[in-house]
Amino acid sequence: MTEIKFKTLVTVVFLFVTIPPAIGLDSLAEAYLEQGKVVYDRGDLMGAKRLFNQAAVHAVKTYDSPLHKASIFNNAGEVYRRLFELKGRNYQPDEEDRATAPTLKIVCPNDPLDSILPEASAEWMAQRYLKLALEIKENTLGTFSLDVARSMENLASLYLAIERVDEAEALLRKALKIRETKEGLHSSSIAPICFRLGKALKDRSYRHSDDNAKSAALNDAVSNFQRAKRLWLSSNSAPELIAAACQETSFCHYLLFGLLGQPVSLDLAERLYDESEQRYQKNLPRLKKRYDEFKSVLHPVAVEIELFWERKVLEQKTSDGRLPASAGDELVRLMKAKKRLGKTEDYKEAQELYNKYCRTNQ
Repeated sequence: MTEIKFKTLVTVVFLFVTIPPAIGLDSLAEAYLEQGKVVYDRGDLMGAKRLFNQAAVHAVKTYDSPLHKASIFNNAGEVYRRLFELKGRNYQPDEEDRATAPTLKIVCPNDPLDSILPEASAEWMAQRYLKLALEIKENTLGTFSLDVARSMENLASLYLAIERVDEAEALLRKALKIRETKEGLHSSSIAPICFRLGKALKDRSYRHSDDNAKSAALNDAVSNFQRAKRLWLSSNSAPELIAAACQETSFCHYLLFGLLGQPVSLDLAERLYDESEQRYQKNLPRLKKRYDEFKSVLHPVAVEIELFWERKVLEQKTSDGRLPASAGDELVRLMKAKKRLGKTEDYKEAQELYNKYCRTNQ
């Protein structure tokens, strides 16, 4: 009897000592995860990062469910991705980053990017976390689920940010195929993938030395940006998304014009530039920051367009400095180019030339 009681007592003590820590750690991981989400929503990325890291370390130590781990890893990865987008390689890993990194290396050893990305940097942590989340989801849910597609999109966004264009493009094409199959060809959820895929293709065009390969990548980029725009328009999406699609398409057409010299590409580049600017201007001051970024990014394009039309006008000048009536189209395009750059006096000068040589001869 005494022996039985002793064995029972040992069993009870064993259960008390062994099981509660695992349960406690799972609960703790969940608590860190939920608190991290609250802090992230407040905009405190550093605070969210600390909480997600703690959730990840606790989840790895326990027999937590794979999908719960994937959720933790995904949230942590997205925070580090945002930190990299904001700070780039100026992000300085802190003690917590360096303490968490060994845990990630145990779970995901021998990563191909270890020789490229500095350990515990924002991009290293983001890549490790997001890749782990994707691998877990693929192993648990299969390779053709919407949750897997979402993880592919997250990892692809990081790869675009760190200029791993080939990896980003491959993931985006897979995610696009999943969403088209699961949600239909006209789902608005496809638009962001098309937009990112367009950016990947545009970036890839710079790496080609062959003009045919460059133009093929740019035309593919244009198709994806146009599809994103159509889907965003049909779903009444935010104006900044539609404006961004116009902006990117304009730049691609400008690059195609420089590559192939086709007038239609220049026409489209100018038209989409103007459409993008109008969409931003209609939503000022809310989109002031985005509008300023647009002007900064496409300023070189606007300058090159201005120079192009100045050359075209000069080519038509006669030896006595006059212009034929046929120069009217070039002068109109030159006026628009001056207006884009805010050159009021130059605009008036081009307008005077038009009135003098073209309007009176019509």
